[in-house]
Amino acid sequence: MKGHIPDILLARFVDGTASPSDKRRVESHIKACPDCRREAADGRSARDLLVRAGNVRLTPSFDEAFLYRLRQEEIGREISGTSFLNRLMDRVSFSIFMEPVRLRVAAVAAAILVAIAASIPLLPARQPVIVASAGKSEIFNAEVGRWVRAGLDGTVRRGDIIRVSGSGHLDIALGNVYTVRIEGGSEAVATRPNAGWVRRNMKFSLARGEMLVGTGKSFGKRAFEVDTAAALATATGTFFKVSVVGEEETLVQVKEGTVSLRSKFGIETEESLVKISPGKKSAVMPGRLPEPARPMTEYEIQSLSSAYRNMGFERAEIETSPDGEAVSLILPKGPERVDELLRPCSILVKNAPGEVIRLIEESQRLANSQDYSGAVRKLHEVLARHPDPRYNSELKLYLGAQLYSLLHEPDKAIAEFEDVAKHGKKEWRSLALAAIAEILDRSARENRSEAKKVFKEIMNTYPDYPESQLARRRLKNM
Repeated sequence: MKGHIPDILLARFVDGTASPSDKRRVESHIKACPDCRREAADGRSARDLLVRAGNVRLTPSFDEAFLYRLRQEEIGREISGTSFLNRLMDRVSFSIFMEPVRLRVAAVAAAILVAIAASIPLLPARQPVIVASAGKSEIFNAEVGRWVRAGLDGTVRRGDIIRVSGSGHLDIALGNVYTVRIEGGSEAVATRPNAGWVRRNMKFSLARGEMLVGTGKSFGKRAFEVDTAAALATATGTFFKVSVVGEEETLVQVKEGTVSLRSKFGIETEESLVKISPGKKSAVMPGRLPEPARPMTEYEIQSLSSAYRNMGFERAEIETSPDGEAVSLILPKGPERVDELLRPCSILVKNAPGEVIRLIEESQRLANSQDYSGAVRKLHEVLARHPDPRYNSELKLYLGAQLYSLLHEPDKAIAEFEDVAKHGKKEWRSLALAAIAEILDRSARENRSEAKKVFKEIMNTYPDYPESQLARRRLKNM
């Protein structure tokens, strides 16, 4: 509800669970606000309906299953005269993160919604899928009433609750319309993951953690919304990041486009809405107005740009920066990163010696002019004259990709990848093995058995790395 008492607070007031101070606050507000007074009256009527209906026995997983069904159908949002149902649906879904769902309110909504469900035509729509995963991710499946592991290529449906643990991430994409990355330590709801037959705005709700949003060429004139306890961020054709930090503070950082950040508390005024342009950020706490947009720090800009590239929205060639790692490969973080490596991928040069930067830039110019042999020679020169453990692994992977994709010398490419797999940085070894296995699998048939051995080695040695997912899929099809 915009410009009035927050929905979750009004729901507590109706159900008799509000604190004394919150109760006094609501009572004072509804005396002067006819809209909220009407909402409270509707809520009491629904509550009384359940009392007259008697007790309802519910399964232990009812809270989350009920949320799933509400979000799956969005009953009440397309029907006129059901404003309270709309509010009630949002309150119940929001409470999955804020407090246990009150069974009385949930059962009232269930009873009413069942009565009108048959009147709403639901047309099929394309569903987004999981395109990359690192670490442990789970999705609440209401059909079985429990959490299930989020697998690659799995479908994300309306109302699904998504939980990503640790330092991993989960990428969800709807074709070339948008890609969402939910970072580790986050919990979110796919409130409206596709535009559907009415071409509405797409929407995710973020309870905690971080979510990055990037829109593609087919996004068109739609808007993408991210909902939190404190605010609603709305964007069209952009890339931005939303974080819920500290005491439920909502932080929005914008890479491209413009994001409107609206506070959910208080009377709607010009101050309750802030427009955030590229390179800026804003924050809002629950019950407060959003801060004026201010410039992001250099570190924040670089971090957001890196995430933007890793999600596949930008392929920079060579960039320089005064800080950070010496050399980075521009790769996504999911199992598809081996395909990106072998294209070959792009490279990011940061805090490296000037001579190294010069040689790599020269290599890139030669590659752009199709002098691939000269480009490879320059990379060999860097490794021979300026060896450095800070970037040897990255340059060898890049060199191997050039040898394979540009010079079509798979044996030499495998030699470079083998060196990384044995002696390189730990975080790159599984990728080097995956590159070897992919080259073997794509070559002569007699090499397929060797590829199978390498894929098994990846699964046994690096089960928590994204290449393990790739190996599992390849072995299944062999």
